[in-house]
Formats: sequence, C-alpha cells, structure tokens
Amino acid sequence: MEEYIRKKCGDVWKDFGTVMAEMISIARGGNHFFIVLSKFRKRISGEQYALIKNEKQGNFIMIDKVWERITQCEGETFTQIRGKGFTYMVKGNSVFLSATERSISKNEFVKALKLVPLKNTVPLQSFQAPSYLFAIVNDERIRMSDW
Repeated sequence: MEEYIRKKCGDVWKDFGTVMAEMISIARGGNHFFIVLSKFRKRISGEQYALIKNEKQGNFIMIDKVWERITQCEGETFTQIRGKGFTYMVKGNSVFLSATERSISKNEFVKALKLVPLKNTVPLQSFQAPSYLFAIVNDERIRMSDW
C-alpha cells in the first residue's frame, strides 16, 4: 500500500502506519496519538476513510508536537478571551492552571484539536476549563500557524 501511495503521490504522506491507524476508531484497533481532522478526511464506508490533501495545513496535527509546545511555554502568561491573564504548570499529562484549582488533561487537548480552528469557546463548553483551553490552543505560540 505504501509503495502504491508513494508512486501515485510522491512524498506527501510521511507516516503511513500511524495516520492509517487514526483513520479507524480506537475500538477497532486505531489510536489517539495523531488527530486526523474531519476536514482532512472523508468516510468511504463504515470504518473506512480517505485523506483529503490540504496544502496549507498538512493532513494531521500531531498531539505530541502540540504537547511539546505547551510544555515549552510552561510559566509564560496566556490571556483568556476576555483579557484575564494566567500561567500554567505541566505535570505528566496534565496542565495545572495558576488562576484556578482546575487542570486540563492532555486528552482534553486531543479532543480540542479536532475542533480547530476555533473562533470562540462555545465548541469547548463541555470540556474542562473551556476558556483556559481556548486561550492555550488559540495562542500563536501553540498554533505556530498550523491552524
């Protein structure tokens, strides 16, 4: 399969196994380490998907890459949508917020990245600390023009 895709598309797809594993549900053997955004895939049938190429943003956002950025910005000031500043500390797979006793798990970031780009906090209202999550995910230091 990889040989066929490389022959047809060149070197566009960098990681076949991981991306293909994310194209199916976790219950059926897929994984959650790479997030294939819905705008970059289309359902063919049942659990089968095809990637849709997008030159500007690539084909997936790697949570590991974003998590590294989040970790690197630990202690820096971020600003909520209404202007309130805050910092955070990363411990393990959680972000601990300075302005509240709440924390945001890495898994919440995984779910939020499936929704980017975000214009406001409305899509995140069912998430932990939505206004803080929005501030972090939408910050240019985290986005790096990926979305």
